[in-house]
Amino acid sequence: MTTPSRRQPPARDDVAPPAHDIFSFALRIGEALLRNGASSEVVTRALLALSRTNGYTDCTVNVTMGQITLGYLSPDGSHPVTRVKNVGSPELDIRTLTAIEHLATDTVTGRVGIREASDRLGEILTEERPAFIVRLAGAFLMAVGFAWLLGADLVAATVAGATATLTEILATAAQRITLPPFYARAMSSLLAVGAAALATSLTPLTQPGVVITASIVTQLVGSASVSAVQDLLTGWLLTACGRLIEAALLTTGLVVGTMGGLTLAEKAGRSLELTAVQPALDLFQTSVAAVLIAAGYAVYCQAGPRSIILFSLLGALGHLVYTVSDRSGVSGMSSTAAAATVLGILTVLLARPMNWPASGALDIAVIPLVPGMAFYQALAGFVNHDASAAAHLFEGLATSIAIGAGAVLGQFVSSRVLWQARRAQVNHLAKRDGTSIAEAEFEAQGLTTPDFRRPFHRQA
Repeated sequence: MTTPSRRQPPARDDVAPPAHDIFSFALRIGEALLRNGASSEVVTRALLALSRTNGYTDCTVNVTMGQITLGYLSPDGSHPVTRVKNVGSPELDIRTLTAIEHLATDTVTGRVGIREASDRLGEILTEERPAFIVRLAGAFLMAVGFAWLLGADLVAATVAGATATLTEILATAAQRITLPPFYARAMSSLLAVGAAALATSLTPLTQPGVVITASIVTQLVGSASVSAVQDLLTGWLLTACGRLIEAALLTTGLVVGTMGGLTLAEKAGRSLELTAVQPALDLFQTSVAAVLIAAGYAVYCQAGPRSIILFSLLGALGHLVYTVSDRSGVSGMSSTAAAATVLGILTVLLARPMNWPASGALDIAVIPLVPGMAFYQALAGFVNHDASAAAHLFEGLATSIAIGAGAVLGQFVSSRVLWQARRAQVNHLAKRDGTSIAEAEFEAQGLTTPDFRRPFHRQA
């Protein structure tokens, strides 16, 4: 997946910055983008733009699941340079991702020099984060929303929210001691089962299965990334396979932990029955649940107050499209894809005016579409030794793919509109008074807009 760049002149200086400086900075930018859910195409294009506009052409970028490699060979064949950067665990932070995208844009256009940009990047990455209680509040809201969608009563929804905060604390502690994610997910689901068992003895809880499912579904957020499906559909197969395998592994960890917890609870004399649920919710109730889920994930990702409100509305809109489509006789997966398509279009169009990163905004907006009911039915089937359990689990995975496919289609439609509009603007200025936009400026305007072309494929 090596991507050679084409020759472009330096954007601002007669003397290019040292290769070590620009490469080190570009790799740090790339790692931050990939860790926050950006697709391989976006990361590759950003690194090539940073290198090219600072005078280093004939670069190659190689993006894999855990590493980014940036190489350069000078025209005379001397002093080849290769830099490799390992990518850390994914953790979406909207504020940080927005600041990184702005810094990349300023660097590409020459408004900020490489050394100053490197210092700013260090400040961004080390900036003090909001209190951990904010993330816990986001996890609580998400779990309450998912529980409501599963037909939970007030007690079950509250217990699910409290359990989700406990699993988030456990997951954070596991990450700090570098415990492999599979075991962290298994322990989180084991904790969820234990909390549900305790709640049944201390409260009038009658829906332990809903509590378990709603609290551990929050752990799936970000696992089946939309960017994984985008990589798959646009030909970045290596990274796509890595992301999808990771998502499947983490889901398996949740199932293993849940099954183990239910077995231990039964041996301890506290049998937790996971019976089928048929929530009788009207459109208003499901929309409120979608608002809670989207708002919760926005809070979890450190979004600002204005963004939280708009993300909530987008979540409700997506669920409304899904519900209307589903009730009109369209299949569930097609309805999900249609809702994700609408959200893909809107998040790309709103990214610049709302000061959002397009990929991160889409990840938040589609969260209410996560197939919590299918996951619950799969767990209930496994517990009751029902042959349909595997079918429900497959349905959940297929629905996740439908979310990604619809979202990518929406991104494609809106990104084509934006790219054509920018190109038309450039042509209009050139014909009217001979004014032209510098290549670096034009490239920076759409640096993080999905392009769906190999970054080295240029159109006239």
